Amino acid sequence: MEAMDSQDVQVFEDPGLKRALHRCYAEERAPSRLCDRIRQMMRSEAEMSGGSGASVVEMKPVAMGMTPAQRVVAEVAAKRGLTIGAAWPGFAVAAMFAVAVGTIIIRYSGQSPLGTSPAALASALPTDFQQAAIAIHDHCCQSASHQGKDVPQAPYPAIGSYLRNQLNHPVLAANLEKDHWRFKGAAICPVNGIKAAHLVFLRDNGESLSVFSLPASALPDLKPNETVGEVSEGHAIVARSQDGAVYCLVGHSTDGQLKERDLDNVLAAHLGEASVAVGTAGQKTGRATVAGAAWVGRER
Repeated sequence: MEAMDSQDVQVFEDPGLKRALHRCYAEERAPSRLCDRIRQMMRSEAEMSGGSGASVVEMKPVAMGMTPAQRVVAEVAAKRGLTIGAAWPGFAVAAMFAVAVGTIIIRYSGQSPLGTSPAALASALPTDFQQAAIAIHDHCCQSASHQGKDVPQAPYPAIGSYLRNQLNHPVLAANLEKDHWRFKGAAICPVNGIKAAHLVFLRDNGESLSVFSLPASALPDLKPNETVGEVSEGHAIVARSQDGAVYCLVGHSTDGQLKERDLDNVLAAHLGEASVAVGTAGQKTGRATVAGAAWVGRER
């Protein structure tokens, strides 16, 4: 530690790389949770080393007017007794890059490893499928009614049993009213040319959610018991292969706060409501959790 404190500041002097990083990450902001975690670690280190933690207080004037990322860098530098000076631009850009990586790590900490490449994700959840699911979701949410002919609209086990028998594959007729969603109706709708069971739910705050059930052949590259997530065209999408079917949730919110992780939590909580066997409803398939399932996700 003493050796580190005694070293001169290493100035970041690669103009090309700095410009590239600045273009990509100039608008990055460290989430408050990340900043708080770093501060807590610094205080703990100071206490363990016999320090008073006063450096955290002393560095506040240095951080005035800075972005969250810059404040974190300033605090770390002040704690180490470093003078940023002319080295600040490069140091800040490098810090923003670290913040971006740290944000991703924190977001997915405790969850299943992401492990799958973007190319593999694109194969498991292809763009044409995403676009088709989003188009049907938007159309049915905006339509005056979404109640298919002869499709029962209650109770949920009856909806699932009927649609399962009609489509010859398992159907997830999830009762999301327990989660404060308003049920608009159930119908059979085409997704990318494939008939799907489709339940639509709305909320008064402008959020909308579709629950699709399709045969596993709809997403042939999605492995059994694997869940993939995506944010596309302002919509969150989650798809899971299970029971020989694909359960796909598409959600949208006017403020953009409905994320694929939220949809995955909904899916995990209601998997046990799927109608799996012919003529049955609500057969338990086992509740899958994000931590126990293979999960891949990215946003664009």
